[in-house]
Amino acid sequence: MLQLEQLTLKRGELTLFKDVSLFLSAGDCALIGGATGCGKSSLLLAVAGLLEPAAGTIRRPETVGLVMQDPCVQLMREQIGPEVALWLEHQGVDPELMPQLVRSALARVGLDLALNTRVGTLSQGQKYRLLIAAQLIAQPQLLLLDEPWAQLDPQALAEVLDCLTQLQQQGLTLLICEHHLSPFEALATHSLSLSDKQEGIAPVLTWPEPGEQMVLTLERFVLSASERTLYQGENLSLAAGQCIALHGANGSGKSTLLQALIGLGEGLEGEWHSVDVSQIACLLQQPSRQLFCATALEELCFSLTRRGYDTSAAKDQAEVILEELGLAAHRHRSPLLMSYGQQHLLALAVQLALAPKLLLLDDPFAGLDARSQARIWQMLNRYCHDGGAILIASHRPIHEVSQQWQICAGRLHVAV
Repeated sequence: MLQLEQLTLKRGELTLFKDVSLFLSAGDCALIGGATGCGKSSLLLAVAGLLEPAAGTIRRPETVGLVMQDPCVQLMREQIGPEVALWLEHQGVDPELMPQLVRSALARVGLDLALNTRVGTLSQGQKYRLLIAAQLIAQPQLLLLDEPWAQLDPQALAEVLDCLTQLQQQGLTLLICEHHLSPFEALATHSLSLSDKQEGIAPVLTWPEPGEQMVLTLERFVLSASERTLYQGENLSLAAGQCIALHGANGSGKSTLLQALIGLGEGLEGEWHSVDVSQIACLLQQPSRQLFCATALEELCFSLTRRGYDTSAAKDQAEVILEELGLAAHRHRSPLLMSYGQQHLLALAVQLALAPKLLLLDDPFAGLDARSQARIWQMLNRYCHDGGAILIASHRPIHEVSQQWQICAGRLHVAV
């Protein structure tokens, strides 16, 4: 079904891994692990026929489905029905048969939405499920998934796992790249690591006492999107020195709130106040859209010079930050050639380098191994001790912080 023999992959001049071999039969599932940037996503691209290996051979089945880490890279249509129906159109399927086939594919991944729902209104996790449905409708023999855990809330993950279990029993072969392997272990018949084990030493985080200055207050508000009320809330505040996690299901409105706070949306109404938008930095879910310089070093230097560093001091400080993040070897590489996780590391450091009063982070740990996450937590903790405040959006509760805000049943409130 799938055979890799002595496979070697490169990204530019950098060798990602070499001499990897793997054989999967129908109904097998291989879990691929490894450190951030080791080549997991590149392996899937090579198996799908989208990346030429530097050495070795790949034998794949005729029909292969692929869902990449960033679903926005693959989406092509404005509405979800036509998106899923794209393969059916290429195959010349009778248009009258398409709606039922599309609905069935969407139901498999737990997306109970009208076929004319606009793709742009979906959350990142919903887009990921949409793409799984778009692959499944082609009835692939081999399905490649890149970091589904990072994109899916717990309920969505359970629904996708049920779907994959049924398909595996029917003979579908799976290749899943993940930093969080445990949810998929029941599916696994094979496992492979593309790098030495990268264990992160969990940092001991002592958060400062909240300061007197409030950087964000939500006294009585309503958040809406596409003429639909997402949730309401009152008496929420974020003070200097605090780090708060905001969690809720896919599509519940986490990203919508962060974007409204920086002026990218108009759906936040009511009594709320924050520091001036010029004192807010935000990391969105697609880090590549916030990286624009020729090299990683230049990205950091740009932020540091905006903050007031002269050119020489900015370069020296940028080198220190890249070393701390484990990205020193990539200082002269284009950020767009980095892995998804490495882009997250760099983009977050770029925002921190601006020394904002409020830092908004939208699912910042996607694509990061345990060691990279530990590095980020140390930087965030130091930032709060320096008087900064952080709001982190996540699909799940984040236990490293001192307070959680939860979106549930149409309300945003402090989680107990």
